[in-house]
Amino acid sequence: MSDPMQEIMASFFVECEELHEALVDALQTMADGESDVETINVAFRAVHSIKGGAGAFGLNELVEFAHQFETVMDACRSGALVPDDALHALFLRCADMLSDLIRCSRDGEEIDSGTSAALIAELSGYAGGPGHDEPAPVIDFQPMTLDLLDLGGGLDVLPDLPLLDAIEPDPAAVGVTVEFRPEGELYESGNEPLFLLKTLADLGPCEIDCAFAPPETIQDLDRPGGRLTWTIRIGGDATPAAVQEVFEFAEGLCHLKVMSSGGPALPVLERTLDDMEDDDDEALAAPPPLAQIPAAREARSEPRAAAPQPKTSPTVRVDLDRIERLVNLVGELVINQAMLSQSIAEQNIAPNSPVSAGLDEFMQLTRNI
Repeated sequence: MSDPMQEIMASFFVECEELHEALVDALQTMADGESDVETINVAFRAVHSIKGGAGAFGLNELVEFAHQFETVMDACRSGALVPDDALHALFLRCADMLSDLIRCSRDGEEIDSGTSAALIAELSGYAGGPGHDEPAPVIDFQPMTLDLLDLGGGLDVLPDLPLLDAIEPDPAAVGVTVEFRPEGELYESGNEPLFLLKTLADLGPCEIDCAFAPPETIQDLDRPGGRLTWTIRIGGDATPAAVQEVFEFAEGLCHLKVMSSGGPALPVLERTLDDMEDDDDEALAAPPPLAQIPAAREARSEPRAAAPQPKTSPTVRVDLDRIERLVNLVGELVINQAMLSQSIAEQNIAPNSPVSAGLDEFMQLTRNI
């Protein structure tokens, strides 16, 4: 029986050939002077997709080259870099090198590291990489002489003055303390607490404690979440706002308490989104009685009732780059799902097998996303 991973990798290389053709067509259009934003986006997405798949299979040389390639492409599509004839020629040479890297990775041949490194160095020059910064100016330091005044007032012996106590830094005034308990909905939505903890570790030095609450009944064994509670103490320049941003997509799926060390705790997310929706339904179904509304001051004439204000839907402003990253991740998820479906179909696995059932759930989740 053939190895499923080898078949998935073979499908990846077939897709790489198609992406490379789209890349070359877009680069040739750019070199002909007919490029627009969409053409640059096509070239960028082709390189980005190749890099994402290569990373999943551990093809480090291909990932490193594609990463530097897409960095310069991203600068072009953002307008920070205007491509000229020299850069167009470099892009075409990099596309040829990308094709060689794909072929060598597929056939197990030796990669020309020298040519790859030379092209990466040229790309780094456009991306502002290391080795192309201007040398720092040399500072001509001249020591300055200082004549001290007679601060003793003519006294031969100066009086002994009491020393001030050293001011110790308050450790409670630095850092953030986080209490995090994932609920079952967090796991069902595809979130992974480990990735959240790793992201918190990037904010500063962390000290993490984990407490386990055993299940009360045997039925609780089938219910994930709610039993592990992490307490994370983050030092350095971490701020509560930065921590809240890490848990932006987990809001309503976990218990989260963020405390600025030495300060009051931020609002606790105790309830899930379903609880909040139920509260809204109850509030709409049962308005408060009139007796609970305080009486207004008596007026000479009874004013007419003001027209009810239209209820506006709450909105959230999200950075465009964050949305673009999310769209790219969903695109890669769809590609991987299609590759898995093709591999399972080639294995002639029964439709009612656990593998097929799991794939159907994966497909449904992909459609929902």
